[in-house]
Amino acid sequence: MKILALYANTGGYGRIPTGLAIIITVLAKAGHKIELFDTTFLEASNHDNDLREEAGIVIPVPLDHMYEGMSQKQIDKKFIEQLNLFSPELLIASIVEDNYPYAHHFLEIAKKNNPNLPVMVGGPTPSAAPHVMIENPNIDYLIQGEGEAAAVEICEYLEQGISPQAVANLWYKENGKVRNNPIRPFIEMDDLPIQNLEIWDQRHFYKPYDGKLYWTGYFEMSRGCPFLCTYCVNGTIQKSLRAAGKFFRRKHPEVAVREIKHHVENMNLERIVFCDDNFLLMPGKLAHEWGELFSKVWIKEINLPFWIATSAEFITKEAAQMLQKSGCDGVGLGVEAGGEWFRRHILKRNVDNERLAHSFSNLREAGIRSTANVMMGYPGESEEDIFDTVRLIQKINPDSYDVSIVAPYIGTGIHTVAAQLGFIELRTDPGFRGMATEISFRDHSTIHNPMISPERIIELHRTFSDYVNGKKAIPDNYIKASLKSTNWAPPKNDFRWKVAEAIKVA
Repeated sequence: MKILALYANTGGYGRIPTGLAIIITVLAKAGHKIELFDTTFLEASNHDNDLREEAGIVIPVPLDHMYEGMSQKQIDKKFIEQLNLFSPELLIASIVEDNYPYAHHFLEIAKKNNPNLPVMVGGPTPSAAPHVMIENPNIDYLIQGEGEAAAVEICEYLEQGISPQAVANLWYKENGKVRNNPIRPFIEMDDLPIQNLEIWDQRHFYKPYDGKLYWTGYFEMSRGCPFLCTYCVNGTIQKSLRAAGKFFRRKHPEVAVREIKHHVENMNLERIVFCDDNFLLMPGKLAHEWGELFSKVWIKEINLPFWIATSAEFITKEAAQMLQKSGCDGVGLGVEAGGEWFRRHILKRNVDNERLAHSFSNLREAGIRSTANVMMGYPGESEEDIFDTVRLIQKINPDSYDVSIVAPYIGTGIHTVAAQLGFIELRTDPGFRGMATEISFRDHSTIHNPMISPERIIELHRTFSDYVNGKKAIPDNYIKASLKSTNWAPPKNDFRWKVAEAIKVA
């Protein structure tokens, strides 16, 4: 079967999406002929990196030479040419909400070009809001949750001219009605194949890091995150896939390293980035045993620097030392907001500021570069709360930090509350019903917060680093209010309590 995979990547952010890469791999192993249409380097630049450089939160690295700067009309023409030359029997796409409108644009083109071409989608947003996306007239089949087995089965049915309506994890339409099937058990991660990366543009492997460009590979060691943070879709996906089994799963270190070694040897990779939501998520005894085994295997077989994302709760002195011994040279930790009350009640993140400070200190002592990830523009957030975040970054003193603007993704508590309180405009068209009319985490704030204007949020986003490094002075009325005690709470008539109460039931 001839299958065209669509990667509608707005903004030119270079990185191979591991989910789609694995789906392409299993379909190719099943004997299907795959082509890829990837918009990443057809764009004018890496827009996300451009904005981070403008905000002064990354060291500039020249990237523009990698981008072709095509107009949308030229990109559309290229897509139609590939449709006509390849004549696919199925179009597949992995979708996140940031890229959904752009993917929809290409699905419309594909259906107009060939109304009988079946379209199958999966990914985070289809899994978080399948009931919404299946209404899209350009989507025929939607896979909720893991897609490796479901995608292969669907293609087997289609190749035989049979409807795949019996496939587990599938949402579809029948006689104008939406149908959905039971959820299948999660796959064993050790059974996943080695990714076939040859189909991807080699420019994806160039990754700017700490002012330099590295030849980088992207891999997953685990899947799932059991936390219920209100800014992330993981909580909704976790609840909807309860029947599938244990949500968080991990590869055996030797299995993961075997795949990475294959690509290191074949592609001469310089660095590795682990795409796990939470790399160190495990209890104490297991963390020690797994860490020792991982370190031993990694040093013996790979011995390259690597970067991970995890939670501050897991960065003990022992964990930091294990990472340093293994060759880890970068860790990203979610700080999200500076106020403990705000973090606990609005974001459902119960880590306190002292724990955060200790985690960054442990990384610093181990000689590992740290990145603190923070956001602004939450429902109910005030300018005072944003300066709490500035002060906390000054206190914990990470080697770097990333500042983004909260995006109200459908399926998150933030989206639910923002919609309920009238802070976001919602779409009503089929396939997008209930989604925010815009999603952006760099360009502008899409949440209209009565506590602070969208214009002021952008201003603070662009000048955040100036306040952290002292180029701009924090207003006097916020200095005394910042870095409140653990027991601090806003007055009972404060608007933030209204948001917190709404979050409880979101």
